[in-house]
Amino acid sequence: MTLIKSVTLIVVFLNVLTAPITGQSAPPPPPPVPQKYNPPPKVPGATVRGKLVYADTGAPVRYALIGFTNIDGNRTSGEFVRTDEHGNFVYENLKAGAYYPVVKNRGILNPEAFNSRAITKKDRLTKLESTFPRVEVESGGQYQIMVRARRGATITGAIRYFDGEPAVGLKVEALPAIGEENSLLSSVMANGLYTAETDDRGVFRFSGIAAGPYLVRATEPVSHKNKKVYSYSSGMDFLAFGENPFRTYFPSVGDLKSAEQVEAYYGGTTEGVNITLPERTLYDVAGIVVRKDTGEPLRNFEVSFVPIKDDEEKDGSNRSTRALATMIRATSNTWNYGDSLPAEWTITNLPAGKYRLTATQKPQYRSSSKTDAPMPEQARYPSVSQDIEITDGDLSGIRFEVPVGGGLSGKIVREDGGDLTDFLMLTAKNEETGDIVRPNYLSGNNQRSKDKRSAPFDFGRLQEGDYRIELMSAGFFVKEIRVGNSIAENKVISLENGEDLKNVTVVVSTDMGRINGTVVGHGQGEEAFIVALEASEDASSVFLFGGGKTARVKDDGSFSMSLPPGEYALVVVSRSSAPQNPRDIPAWIEEQREGAVRVEVISKQEKSVQLTQR
Repeated sequence: MTLIKSVTLIVVFLNVLTAPITGQSAPPPPPPVPQKYNPPPKVPGATVRGKLVYADTGAPVRYALIGFTNIDGNRTSGEFVRTDEHGNFVYENLKAGAYYPVVKNRGILNPEAFNSRAITKKDRLTKLESTFPRVEVESGGQYQIMVRARRGATITGAIRYFDGEPAVGLKVEALPAIGEENSLLSSVMANGLYTAETDDRGVFRFSGIAAGPYLVRATEPVSHKNKKVYSYSSGMDFLAFGENPFRTYFPSVGDLKSAEQVEAYYGGTTEGVNITLPERTLYDVAGIVVRKDTGEPLRNFEVSFVPIKDDEEKDGSNRSTRALATMIRATSNTWNYGDSLPAEWTITNLPAGKYRLTATQKPQYRSSSKTDAPMPEQARYPSVSQDIEITDGDLSGIRFEVPVGGGLSGKIVREDGGDLTDFLMLTAKNEETGDIVRPNYLSGNNQRSKDKRSAPFDFGRLQEGDYRIELMSAGFFVKEIRVGNSIAENKVISLENGEDLKNVTVVVSTDMGRINGTVVGHGQGEEAFIVALEASEDASSVFLFGGGKTARVKDDGSFSMSLPPGEYALVVVSRSSAPQNPRDIPAWIEEQREGAVRVEVISKQEKSVQLTQR
């Protein structure tokens, strides 16, 4: 009994020590123990064992890479495995689904051969189904297959200079021809599907390509940079979108319309596709950039050029890829040349013809080896352009007179005060020239921006004129534009030389209207789009296959698009009905506007329409 009493006294004493003192709060409970994350069970993939042989001989395809692509033929499943000396392979952990085999070996036809945008989706799926065996697997399944690899078509030839010497290391392309009449659409839609390089004998070879007609062309790697040490040129060549005077088509012609189509056959070789490059006379163009009002030389400008054809005002559109010419940087904060470097520019190796030159001020950058002291404020200037013509000699003394221009900056906000998206595309369109300018800075495109309710923008310096402000971002449209306490009429801002508008507020809204419709006469698999044109909008800014106020027509003929409130003309455009030459598409769309269905879009309302594909 005595021992039990002692234990009891000790327990009571401990309880007294651990009890809270009167007037004090109890200690906080311990933090909860975090629950361990249990990932979902991994679904086992299928195992495919097989043998790869040539379809025409039955011989094994040794040491080739084999994988699988989905039934659309545009996405591979992942890794490739290599066949052994007998053509056998084992592919493990293939996700459940339907696939076509993909073989990486020279001369073998693959589903990627039909990924060219030169053919419709319907035709691509038909070719895939008729050419490649379909492999369907389920999770955890074991499969044994025989893959018969089909030999693709082959095109080969040689490229030589005008004096008979082989053209070594030249880029050669085989572009799927669209229709009997050659057009730029072939080069645009092909996306560089087949590219080769000439060897030390000037010989090129395309193998494993799809059968059909092709346009074959060679491109000379001509540089347009100044040879002086302080001049720089970007690595870009002539226009990627449009004609290039340094391209020569089979059979040794520079004009796309005069090119001959080359027919390729499965299992066969089309030989003798030879091209002789012409002897060229090239010229240099040089000049200076000065401030218009004072004549002061301006440094740190880039001069670019775009070829101009006789039958058009400018080549392509504002989306054309420009070849960059000499870039002069003379600021002491960038290079150690200081003010001793002249504000001159030179473009070399241009053939005779008409060109549009554009001088653009480059941003000022700090060298990483310099001090962290603040950079001096740099005067900003707008871009200017002028047209020239090269006939039979070099051009010098071309003078760019750059006006002071006006500044345009501000912020984008939502009408309801909500958050903006991370991707915004703001533009300013010159009402007189039609040129479209994008901001030098737009913080809404920075996903790390903390304030999602406001996106500051800065267009830099623009030439004097009237500018229409537009926003090409999904789900938003420009509701109104405030310049200080005033509202810009028709969303157009007038800018004068020397003026600096810093308090521009672009108010955007999400109160779109919606159009749901069907297209009568639309063929399944045919690629078509709906273009919505406002009453006051011309078709020059329409970029057909994506972007702008466009919507893709589905295989069943249905479409849906969200639009800002207003009146629109809806035009159906398909690859089969639109002009082959992309430059002719805007004028063609304007012609279609005449008989187009017109609809009024009202905010937060849906409308149904029926269109007919011509």
